[in-house]
Amino acid sequence: MNIIRERLAHKYAIAFLNVFGKKITDTQAQHFNEASVFLKNNHKVVFVLGVSTVSKEKKDRLIDTLFRECGLPEVTKKLIPLLYEKKRIGLLPEIFRHIWWLYLKQHNLMHVDVGSSMPLSDDQKKGVEHFLTHKITDKRCVCSFSVDKKLIAGIRLQSDTILWDGSLQSRFKNLDQLLAT
Repeated sequence: MNIIRERLAHKYAIAFLNVFGKKITDTQAQHFNEASVFLKNNHKVVFVLGVSTVSKEKKDRLIDTLFRECGLPEVTKKLIPLLYEKKRIGLLPEIFRHIWWLYLKQHNLMHVDVGSSMPLSDDQKKGVEHFLTHKITDKRCVCSFSVDKKLIAGIRLQSDTILWDGSLQSRFKNLDQLLAT
């Protein structure tokens, strides 16, 4: 991690949220995180955006596709020309990540990855969110739900500050440790 890049990305994120933060919903904010992960995993996209020989039209199409696929709010497009002008388009993944982190902090939110052995119904998802908000933390939770094939049964909740494992595998490990003592 380059500290100077991170500080610069943080400053851009602060400025962006100061101007447009009230226009962003929780769901849109979560899309910033997803876009950051996508851009980090597909670094060629950011590279192409930074190449001066690639036409503006091609870059604009790429940006439009990125925004459409990731569900980013339209106001975010106002950030792109500034980054091009300052030759800092390569900071885009970090800026998106910082926007997400700052949004969480400003709105007293916690992001939780929820892995389950099978897809959860909407009622089950609401139950998980209720459990998190009322039993685990005093923050509102924004959850990302996914099916984790490694789990035999149950769910696993993970954020930056908590890990709650209600999987069958976890229960077997606890039982094994109890029997070993």
